[in-house]
Amino acid sequence: MERNEVTRLAKANTFVARLLCKFLFSGSVKAYGVILTTFLDDFKTTHFILGCSFALQMSSCNMACIGFGLCNISSVVYMERAFRDSFPTAYSISLFAAYFGIAILPLLSEYLFKSFGIRVDMTVFGALCFMLVPVGLILPSKELKSSDKAQQRRSEEHLPLTAEEMTRRNPNNNTASSSIMDQNRELSGYDRQRETVSTKLESTENLLEEKRLNHPLFSGHPDFLLVWAIATMYGLTLSSWAIFLIPFGESAGLDSSTAVLMSFCGGIGGVLGDLYCICIFYKGLGNILSGLALPSFLVFLSFIVTLISSEFPALALYSFISGFGIAVQGIVSTSFTPSTLCDDHFEVAIVLSCFTEGIAAQLGSGLTGALIDITGSFSLAFGLLSVLNLFLSVVSLIWWIVRKNSTNSFSS
Repeated sequence: MERNEVTRLAKANTFVARLLCKFLFSGSVKAYGVILTTFLDDFKTTHFILGCSFALQMSSCNMACIGFGLCNISSVVYMERAFRDSFPTAYSISLFAAYFGIAILPLLSEYLFKSFGIRVDMTVFGALCFMLVPVGLILPSKELKSSDKAQQRRSEEHLPLTAEEMTRRNPNNNTASSSIMDQNRELSGYDRQRETVSTKLESTENLLEEKRLNHPLFSGHPDFLLVWAIATMYGLTLSSWAIFLIPFGESAGLDSSTAVLMSFCGGIGGVLGDLYCICIFYKGLGNILSGLALPSFLVFLSFIVTLISSEFPALALYSFISGFGIAVQGIVSTSFTPSTLCDDHFEVAIVLSCFTEGIAAQLGSGLTGALIDITGSFSLAFGLLSVLNLFLSVVSLIWWIVRKNSTNSFSS
């Protein structure tokens, strides 16, 4: 009973931490679009400078040593440990918070900005981001996880509790502790059993270490390369889409309030993308085609709509479809990672994916801003991103065809 309660508590804490982290992070980044034009006019700066500046939060979210990154990456690792086989479904559900943040927080930012000015707006969002401190504190501790795993291993080996363990679990029960010591002394061959188990565990650890060394991250797990590429493209696309979507609408002739509604439509698309991921993972239909090739193609297809019309319905549809595709990219690239790797490489792979995703986010927003400054066209900048997504969609499709009949392909 104790172990089950600890497991439920660890799952609940991890899940809540993930929800709050994604809500605050994704929503606050999207809200930058509300104040971008004001910064552009007041400080006489460029889209490139603002793009690089506003993307810093997204980049830091994917660096394991600072700010958002400590909570973001840790919450992903803990979720995989807590949910294991149901990790893709649990992770997909947790991402609902991100797209509710995308839909809600820009509206809050616009209200604060128009009603009280930019100082109050930035102060309130700074306070919201400070909520990450308690979010990080509710993540399960390392000691809790280690104690639980040790107890599980002892249960699996059917070994009796030691006096030290009995005392730790019942610190006020000296009689129980003495009793268990007496029972252990009477067990024939108990010391030899413990020695044998210890030897087996040491041998297993050596084999796992040898396996890890003999299976490098990339050459030993080729499918991870595709997932890694999708994660990198996700960072590249999301940063530009999040920061410049509202200014894109304003450049097409929409007033600021109507342009903010584009963000709301993108958030709704993200929520439906999340539901889509939950369905395909729950039904066991998640594969390269449905999870990687399709969303990348949808991001490309959504941009075509803006070439047909620049009216609000067309731009809202673009936001909705691209929000759907980007959401699926982000969810699937992380959810697929455990199935493409051995357990020994999971944490390294997550940190690597997040790191390159962060670098891509910084480069993507900077590149998009520079293209807007040089050409004066938001359409050209967003069009380049759509072409890159089309390329990745074709690569994913070819990968799926080649790996479909392979026995070691993931979710084919």
